[in-house]
Amino acid sequence: MNKEIDDRKTRNHVQSLPEHSKISFTAKLVAHGRARTDIPFAGDVADAVGAKAVYDETMGPAGGSMGSLDWFDAMLEARYKSLTAAIKRSGCKQVLEFASGVSLRGLALTRSHGLVFVETDLPAISAEKVAIVEKLRHKYAIPVAPNLHFHEANILDWEQIEKALVHFTPGEPVIIIHEGLFPYLTRAEKAIAAKNIHRILGIFGGVWVTPDFHSKDDPITELWSKDAMGVAAKEIGSKTGRDFEDNSFASESDMTAFLSESGFKLKIRVQLDGSFELSSLKQHTIEPAILALLQQHLRLFEMTLA
Repeated sequence: MNKEIDDRKTRNHVQSLPEHSKISFTAKLVAHGRARTDIPFAGDVADAVGAKAVYDETMGPAGGSMGSLDWFDAMLEARYKSLTAAIKRSGCKQVLEFASGVSLRGLALTRSHGLVFVETDLPAISAEKVAIVEKLRHKYAIPVAPNLHFHEANILDWEQIEKALVHFTPGEPVIIIHEGLFPYLTRAEKAIAAKNIHRILGIFGGVWVTPDFHSKDDPITELWSKDAMGVAAKEIGSKTGRDFEDNSFASESDMTAFLSESGFKLKIRVQLDGSFELSSLKQHTIEPAILALLQQHLRLFEMTLA
């Protein structure tokens, strides 16, 4: 009975939070950073969504300090490529990506890797992405992939998630991924998301992989509050109604306790493990101290059922 009351309180609290659709524009900010890398289709996507205009509007005067944000492009590239490497390393042939934004990872990987790939996001950004995919298929003569699917689904809504799972074979492992989602979620929302992911892995088996866990004692967290990035973070917080610092785990031990209480075993890898190159480093000169920080502390978190 107490658990039912707690669950009801959690749902009521989550329903009172700012709409998740307010977060969607940040996918276009990310697209702006990815455009200066060799991530597949990144330049096309940035042009299609007007990423630079969104960047300029969001950043305002701080946007002129581009050099101070060169590390951010490298971080975006590292997390994208480390997740892609994790998919290949996992051996899973079924991929579920939450809050996939406009990365088009599914379009890139279903061309040659024999995967069933399901991308999910909120309705507006999903519709925009599907339109972009259709244009790129015509532009590059890419055949329609029967193993690539797009669904409107919020990671907090099990009924929506369940509809996206119809493309997967029960008992065959699934790798569940997301990047840039959890920093926007409150602790209560994180708990609901973890519960839903646990439920999916209970059906299919597999692994949950993300770079999204941040704690207040993480050295990377300091970069989010400095100089132009600090200005950007405040502007993003104002537009989304979400605060990165408030939503961070209190500490590393708080993060590991959360995952343990949610029923997961945790394995941590560094993102920059030498398995791929950062093309952004050929275009930008990043301060050696910041580059060393990224190399040592950008991490990938892999969770399996306990």
